[in-house]
Amino acid sequence: MNKTDRSNASVPDVAEDWAQKHLGLAKARPGERGFDGTLPNGRKLQVKSKKAGAHSDGGTYVILSKKTLELADDLLMVFVDYKTREVVDTIGPVAITELEERGRQYYVTDIRASVRRAAQEEGK
Repeated sequence: MNKTDRSNASVPDVAEDWAQKHLGLAKARPGERGFDGTLPNGRKLQVKSKKAGAHSDGGTYVILSKKTLELADDLLMVFVDYKTREVVDTIGPVAITELEERGRQYYVTDIRASVRRAAQEEGK
């Protein structure tokens, strides 16, 4: 999707398009509930978009449906500039099972910690 196309795209579509281009996401059928697509490794991915700048050290959270918790393997957070429809940051994919649940809220600070732990384990 080029910049001209992005200006009219919804923020969730921009996030899913990023996952397609950069992670090889095969989008789920339209209307599929619980996940947005499948990664090349076969894992089901839920893509969540947030406004750029929404993340702070205090945390930004996402709310996941019961269907997502049942069906999705991984979560990808995509931070999008709402004016330009450009992706400015991403977190993940992170395994849903790695997230710390606080009710139905999952904080981005917890996701970043999981990513750091995984990267440290890979580097050993």
